[in-house]
Amino acid sequence: MTNGEPVTGPNAGGPRRFAIPTSLAARVGLTFGEEMNKHRIEAALKEIESSLPAGRAQVRFDVYGGGVDESFIRGSRAGIARLGIHLIHAALQEEKRKSINGGSQVESALEDIVHPSSDVKFDWIELSEDLASDPQVRLRTQRALRKWSLIGWVSIVVIDVVFLIWILR
Repeated sequence: MTNGEPVTGPNAGGPRRFAIPTSLAARVGLTFGEEMNKHRIEAALKEIESSLPAGRAQVRFDVYGGGVDESFIRGSRAGIARLGIHLIHAALQEEKRKSINGGSQVESALEDIVHPSSDVKFDWIELSEDLASDPQVRLRTQRALRKWSLIGWVSIVVIDVVFLIWILR
């Protein structure tokens, strides 16, 4: 109280509540530091998804340069919003099976969101806290590429030697 009047408004003290200017945030009751449970998140996502315009909400993962390190996401607003919703759903889901990497694979197909002519496709979503190490599928692929590369080089050397012997006869 100051001068006998109560202090009101955002500077009234107590826990801070950050205003989120949407009716959804008001209904869900988001506050800074408050944890939402899975049921409330799912309900919020369902409401957000139902508010998106109908139609083909899709995204593309396109490569503009020489490799995937030069890529971008292109899509409609509804498509990008639906992509985010699918990824949040994936984070909340229980593990359905083990991926070929041995990690937790969740059911969250992106086929209905990713445009068919997208440069990059995703086969699965895998949950992993260890992102520093390479996944098993990548390690197996690298080993196979090294093996076949070695076989290719050895074949080239053998062909060159045979050719030189044939020429020098």
